[in-house]
Amino acid sequence: MSQSDENRPVLSEPLGTPARWNFCISGVAFFVLVADILFAKYQVASGTNEPLHLGDLGQFLVLLISVTFFVAGAILVENESPGTLSEDQERSRRDPNSPQEGRNSK
Repeated sequence: MSQSDENRPVLSEPLGTPARWNFCISGVAFFVLVADILFAKYQVASGTNEPLHLGDLGQFLVLLISVTFFVAGAILVENESPGTLSEDQERSRRDPNSPQEGRNSK
């Protein structure tokens, strides 16, 4: 692996990563939600009474799916990214019994 591959952001990897799949599912669900809201708005503006949209519960479930997959993708990206911890956090992770700076040890 070359130096440029190590510094490449996670989101520039191929579509096969779990984080990327989570973001794609989240984006599709959010697109469905926005399309449904705009379609319902069009129905109200045009005066038609055909209930061809998701409704309140359907919109809530689609939004819940979108947010859940987005948060899961963000957590996966955070876990895959090297060097996201500060030096103090990294030191305490390696040796949890070591005293940390800023704490009063008596």
